[in-house]
Amino acid sequence: MSITISCSACKTSLRVAESATGKKVRCPRCKAAIDVPSPPTAGVEPDPGSADADGSDESRQGADSTQNDDEPKGKTRRSKKKKHKHAATGTSKMLVVGKVLAIVLSIGVVVAGGFGIWAVVQKGPQSSGRPKWIVHQGRTTVEWLELANDFSSGRAPFNPILRDEIREASRAMPPDPLATADLLAAVKVQGMGASFAGDVLQRFGPSECKQAVAQLMKGLEDPHPETQRWAMQLLGKAGADAKQALPVISQRAEQGNETAIAALGGLGAEAVPTLLKTLRHKDDRVRNVTATALGRLGNDAQAAVPALSEVVIKDRAVQMSALKALEELGPVAADAVAPLGQLLRGENVPLESRFMVQHGAARALGKIGPPALDVLLAALNHPDNTVMGNAGMGIGLMGQNGAKAVPALMQGLGDARTAPVCARALGEIGTPAQTAIPQLVAGLKPNQANFSAIRDFAEALVKLVPGSKATVRDLIGMLSFGDLDLRLVAVKRLSEHGIAAKEAVPALQHVLAQAEQRIPQLRKEADAAARTRVTVSSGTGQGGQVVDEAATARASAAQQAQAARLSAEVLRLEGLASDVRQLLGQLTAKKPN
Repeated sequence: MSITISCSACKTSLRVAESATGKKVRCPRCKAAIDVPSPPTAGVEPDPGSADADGSDESRQGADSTQNDDEPKGKTRRSKKKKHKHAATGTSKMLVVGKVLAIVLSIGVVVAGGFGIWAVVQKGPQSSGRPKWIVHQGRTTVEWLELANDFSSGRAPFNPILRDEIREASRAMPPDPLATADLLAAVKVQGMGASFAGDVLQRFGPSECKQAVAQLMKGLEDPHPETQRWAMQLLGKAGADAKQALPVISQRAEQGNETAIAALGGLGAEAVPTLLKTLRHKDDRVRNVTATALGRLGNDAQAAVPALSEVVIKDRAVQMSALKALEELGPVAADAVAPLGQLLRGENVPLESRFMVQHGAARALGKIGPPALDVLLAALNHPDNTVMGNAGMGIGLMGQNGAKAVPALMQGLGDARTAPVCARALGEIGTPAQTAIPQLVAGLKPNQANFSAIRDFAEALVKLVPGSKATVRDLIGMLSFGDLDLRLVAVKRLSEHGIAAKEAVPALQHVLAQAEQRIPQLRKEADAAARTRVTVSSGTGQGGQVVDEAATARASAAQQAQAARLSAEVLRLEGLASDVRQLLGQLTAKKPN
């Protein structure tokens, strides 16, 4: 049984076990010590709101298990029903809590698994040492490709945002050798997937192609022509690492396959015999592609120089491609100097293609280098100005390798016809041509009539003269000319002299004042020319003047060209004014105390 007592301090009713009689217990509310009196003689009904004195489970169990023998039976049954109801409610709450925990755990497992997969995709198979998959915007190349195929086939609902994302990925996705087989398979079917695959394959460089040789070899045997085309193109980029593909590609090249011929241009000297065969193909396009492929081979195509030398003379349909190939071969094409010199002079070259052929021959001779120097120097004295100009350009292309031509070029500075060409060539030769500096400076006199030559002299001096005060006065003399190009060169050169160019300040201020005065006038003329509408009449008819449409169109075009020329002149003058202001700011700036 239990007895009920009251705390004398806080008046809280407490229920304690009868065994605590004569002892002291502590009030759970105020912690005061309470003497437990003897139990009353008559049955005392316990207070339902009372609490255990010591708060312990043992006290509560004793109190709950002890009931007053005189308590009515109905009340006992109601107490039991309440206990069963509380127990059932507790069990239900525990089940709900368990389900919630199970759901939370399931979500955690899914999220953890997703992060694990993402980490694998991002990091790749690090532990195995294999190549990593390349990821863009959270997707690999294959995943983007599948998305593009689904979009094109209609398996994915139309979504313009997704379409734009796929297009952006096709432009930005880095080339991934691991995805080569999937990309080659995708080019077979028209649609967004094929377009995506083509964009990515196009960005494959030599490094990616070398890593993908095995997959490309399989693509080479694929029956679909588009897959074959891409495989051959990329194997050509792989170079020597794709030599195993040479027999198959050579066989297709001999059949006139232009992609195969182009691919041979990356497979080394072993491809030359096949290319020499296709250089005699009946189709002009095949022969042009062959010449380009031989040029790509560079030094490896030395054995093809005699054939190319014959083609540049006899095969006009392939002439320009062969000239470009000989230019790319460079010094190893020395055996082609004689036929190239013939083309430079315009011998047996049709008038309609003469300018381009002469220019191409001069470039090829310049790239061949010293073995072609005699031919180019002889062409400097040719009566045709085009031949002379191209010869000077060829010598300039040799750079310092053309040092032996310096004496002849200096002699050419004394001839008004050859002076501009020789000055440009000397500037390109560089340091070995510095002996020509005094002669170039002498050509910058204010009474010089040939402004074109003066510009070339000035540009050559910019390249040849090391920065020193000795040339400042010569550059000031260049500023006195009214030619805009010459002034631009002089200002640029003066800026390289630094503070040593301070004596040029008055001349620079004069140039700036002239430019600022001229710019508004030119701008007004350009605006007027742009607004003017020209009409040309061809006579008078019944309805008045008859407009000549063709003549009006020509006159309008000329008027617009004039407006464009004036606008360009304004921009150049503004550029000169800006450069002069900047240089004056540097020369007149006060030094800090």
